[in-house]
Amino acid sequence: MSWYVAAISKQSTHNWNLCKDVGLFGISTQGRRVNISNIEKGDKILVWIGGKGFVARATINSVPRPPIDKSETPWGGGLYRFGLVIPISVDLEVERPIWLGFQNGKQAETGMSQFALRKSFSLIEDSVAQKIDSLLRNNQVQSPNNR
Repeated sequence: MSWYVAAISKQSTHNWNLCKDVGLFGISTQGRRVNISNIEKGDKILVWIGGKGFVARATINSVPRPPIDKSETPWGGGLYRFGLVIPISVDLEVERPIWLGFQNGKQAETGMSQFALRKSFSLIEDSVAQKIDSLLRNNQVQSPNNR
């Protein structure tokens, strides 16, 4: 199992609700080819919202694929901007985002670079992911499946 950070810009924070509504995370390709061939069913995503912090953990339910139609890309830019979608299910969410401060371009607690959080989707080290996952689990409201 691999861990990824799925980043949503602070200008588009509403996109996280859209992701949950359609059960997909969109990968911004803007018409170009993107190599994400290592992503597998069962991998985990930690969701980062710019300016806020980590808000959720999700499981990848299937490999990335092109969207079937515009209903699968409800985010600004639609089908052109988001050429790939990843089917997900939300495992846990926090009411208040987990903010981890930066020092010299890296998160002090995890060592993760700001650059990784500016990309829409990045592979991260297991040790870093587990640290973030622990923070999320300790601050979760409740599992979305138990609401």
